[in-house]
Amino acid sequence: MVYFLRVNNAKARKHIFLVRHGESEGNKADTYQQADTPLTKTGFLQARAIAERIAHLTDIEAVVSSDMLRARQTAERIAERVGAPHFVEGLFRERRRASFFVGKRRDDPAAQEADKRIRENFGVPGFRFDDEETYDDLVTRADEALAWLAGREEGRMVVVSHGFFLRCLVGRALWGEHLSPHVLLRFVYGTRIFNTGLSELLCQEGEEFPWVLVTLNDRAHLGE
Repeated sequence: MVYFLRVNNAKARKHIFLVRHGESEGNKADTYQQADTPLTKTGFLQARAIAERIAHLTDIEAVVSSDMLRARQTAERIAERVGAPHFVEGLFRERRRASFFVGKRRDDPAAQEADKRIRENFGVPGFRFDDEETYDDLVTRADEALAWLAGREEGRMVVVSHGFFLRCLVGRALWGEHLSPHVLLRFVYGTRIFNTGLSELLCQEGEEFPWVLVTLNDRAHLGE
């Protein structure tokens, strides 16, 4: 799934390449993951492929990753290939799910029932299944992450993060205060960002809508 949009690059103050980490052991096993879940052999190959792709796109000034192992491992390959410093920033970690899910398979009936209940109450004031991040928590973190990116001196950066949170980040960038729990869920479950899928955000100064999504889930580097 790839989308392209014409934009005025001359006004772009920031060019952010968003990358989902390579395939992890949790992805392969279809389980809910822990922070220290590593990449698989395929994941390392994907990381090298996206690193090569980015190296041929533009001069990258910094590579930023979530503090979760699978994202750090992916970012390290990119930073090494493009010759840019690698920063670890917890703002870009994956959505924190309830501890109840950790280690369970996604087809586990109890996990599926719990996930359904959380989705049905996503954004309901005061609802919290356990210790998971709520809609308000995610929006607050996405705002902080966008402000962190906007405040950096570097103009061209790579951010290695995770599938759910990347869509939260893009959703907040595009809809801003008009984003709602319903719209976010429709966006998250109506789009896909696969392992090492490449997306691009531009931040244009002086525009009514400063953040522009240029590309979503480009996987040409994997021949897809």
